Amino acid sequence: MFRITAHWLNQFKLKDKQATYRQNNIRVLVNPSGLIRLDFYFKDDDGQHHVFLGKFKGKPDKALLADINQKYSDLSAGLLKGARKFWEAELEKQLDKDLREDHIERSSDSNPFKRIPLPPEFQAEVDAKKF
Repeated sequence: MFRITAHWLNQFKLKDKQATYRQNNIRVLVNPSGLIRLDFYFKDDDGQHHVFLGKFKGKPDKALLADINQKYSDLSAGLLKGARKFWEAELEKQLDKDLREDHIERSSDSNPFKRIPLPPEFQAEVDAKKF
């Protein structure tokens, strides 16, 4: 897993005006005054979001780096779990759609899928398609 280190932060140099860098879902904002701000960013349906990780001037100390890395790992894990939940929900929707179309119901016995008769509301749709 990616870790934020002082060596990694040294690649972002001060310039005569404010500069923004993006790498590994981290936005690094470098001000001409020497202040460096780190934000975690991600996109979802509502747009792009930024979560403050920390800021420092000069060299970061070990306690600050440990705190930033902890926040970063928690946010990365949350983002990964959120993405996993999204794809699991999409898979569940697709399975439910397939089950409804194929008239199959999930079962907890040895045969997880078995054919069952259609409920009346779906039977009407099938009968309408025949004519």
